[in-house]
Amino acid sequence: MSCLAQIPVRGHLDHVEPLAGRPDLLDKVLHVFTCERLTICDFWDPHRGANAAFFLDEEELRRGEQWGGPIVSVLPEVWIEGWASHDDLVAEEAVDSFTDDTSFYALPEKWQFPHDFDTTLRTKLGGVPYWTGNGPSNPPRPPFRFLLQVDKWLTLPEVAEGAVELGNFCSDGTGFVFVNLDTAELPALFVINR
Repeated sequence: MSCLAQIPVRGHLDHVEPLAGRPDLLDKVLHVFTCERLTICDFWDPHRGANAAFFLDEEELRRGEQWGGPIVSVLPEVWIEGWASHDDLVAEEAVDSFTDDTSFYALPEKWQFPHDFDTTLRTKLGGVPYWTGNGPSNPPRPPFRFLLQVDKWLTLPEVAEGAVELGNFCSDGTGFVFVNLDTAELPALFVINR
């Protein structure tokens, strides 16, 4: 299991629907984990295994905090330091269709894949999910709402080949985080789409 993301709501997710305008969530931190081993985890099941997303209170993270000592080995990490604005170009009345298999395929193709599979747009916060070419595959239903997605490739201007592979989301897939704000437990799901 690998920690894919640790994102504070305050200052990072508090402007993104569905978390925008929710001061009660400002002290939460979203954690996303993924499992790269098919022999251990079922990639397709967001309810079991090591593909997981959940929120913790910042205060909980500080309890028991200890310094690891002067010699601490840290694995290389990729940090997303900012986001570029991009309009999904999807009509408001079509937004709910992105989490319903049948309605999605009834949309005009220009709305189904408004990103035209541009890898620089496939890691994103908010808006509608940018599914792979296979479209939605049993996405979480309401009250779960789309929050963010992480593509297996991140474009980095400093890297010679232009992109690094971030995770093995079923070889060529994308990971999506959905949240349910209707309960106090604030459940979240990490879903792989290929």
